[in-house]
Amino acid sequence: ISHDDAVTITTTNGSVDVTATTDITLNALNGVIIPQGQPGQGALKYANAYNSIGDLPTAATYHGMIGHVHEEGAWFGAHAGGWYKMGRMSDATYVGEEIRFSTTIDSGVSSFKYMGETTNATQTQIYVGNASNYSTPGGGQPSSHGLAGNKASVSEYELYITALRTNSTAAGDAATKSWKFLFSAWRDAYGNSGILGTVTKTIIGEHGLSTGYDVTVDISSGIPRVRVTGTASHNVRWHGKLDETFTTSNTDTDASYNLSTNKWNCAEGSTFIISLATVNVAASTNVAYTIT
Repeated sequence: ISHDDAVTITTTNGSVDVTATTDITLNALNGVIIPQGQPGQGALKYANAYNSIGDLPTAATYHGMIGHVHEEGAWFGAHAGGWYKMGRMSDATYVGEEIRFSTTIDSGVSSFKYMGETTNATQTQIYVGNASNYSTPGGGQPSSHGLAGNKASVSEYELYITALRTNSTAAGDAATKSWKFLFSAWRDAYGNSGILGTVTKTIIGEHGLSTGYDVTVDISSGIPRVRVTGTASHNVRWHGKLDETFTTSNTDTDASYNLSTNKWNCAEGSTFIISLATVNVAASTNVAYTIT
C-alpha cells in the first residue's frame, strides 16, 4: 500500500479498515491481487459507482474496467478507447451469438431494434436505435457485421414493425397496425447489393383509423431500409425488431505485389485500387504511376 499522505489502518472485531484522504494504490507488481473470502459472504465487496458517463475515467487508460453509472442505471465497460453499456437487455439494440466458420466473424445471428415517429402522411425512414448514425460495438447497422475490408455476404431477415397512434382523444380515433416481413439479401465485394427474390409482406393485424398506415422494405447500400407512412394529423410511434442470420465470404487480407511471381496477392472476392498518376505526361511516352 502506497500513499503520499497518512494512511490509517484500524481493526474492529476482526475487520480491517484502510482509510486515506485521496487515492490508495495497490500494486502487486508481477503478481496478482487475490481477495479471499468465505463462501456465501463474498470475496470482494465494493462500490464502483459514478454519477454520470462524463465522470468515468479515461477508457484507454483503464481498458477492461467496469463501473456503474447512476444516471444511466447500468454498468459500463471500457474497451478500445470507449465506454460501452453492459447488462441491460431491456434497451438492447444489438444481441447476437457469433457462430463462425473460422476465427473471424464470418457468420452469425443478430437482432436490431428499429424506432421512429411520424406526424403526417409523408414516407419516412426509421432506423436502428432511432438514429441514422447509430453505432454499436458489434458493428452498428444491420449487415455491417463489424468487419473491415470488402467481402461478399448473404443474409436472411425476419422483420416485425408495429405502429401506434399516440394523440387519439377518443376510442373511435385510436389506431394501431402490425406487419411481418421475410426476405433475403446479397452483397458482393464491390459495393453492389439487392434483394434475393421478393419481400414477403404480411399484415398481422390492424385496429381503428390505421388504414392509411404502410411500411416498405428494401436494400440500400447493402443495409435493410425501412420506410413508414402514417396519416395526416396522426402522431405515430413506430418500432420493430429485425432478426438477421448472415454469412460472409473469405477473410480479407491486404493486397500486395509479389516480385518473384509478378502477380498480385489478393484474396478472392476482395478489391483494391490502383491509381495512375498521368499529370504532365505527353502522349506516346512511358507513363509513371503510383500504386496506392
